[in-house]
Amino acid sequence: RYPQPLIITSKDDDRVLPGHARRFAANLRAAGHPALYWEDEQGGHYWELAGGPAPGDWRLRSQARAMEFTYLWRALSPEER
Repeated sequence: RYPQPLIITSKDDDRVLPGHARRFAANLRAAGHPALYWEDEQGGHYWELAGGPAPGDWRLRSQARAMEFTYLWRALSPEER
């Protein structure tokens, strides 16, 4: 059994447009698979992975990390399986 996928995109990503993630989530749902979907207010390719300085609002970055870690905690929790 696989956990319900969490699809995250950014409203301002100019490399991977949010429309791709929106269509992916819609196609999953249309095929009868549950999917969680969230659009980050600021985005692009995450600076944490590159080790660079934090761009934008730290509050939005914190919200994104909280969303990701909460999803992982719930998805990997033994009682959810």
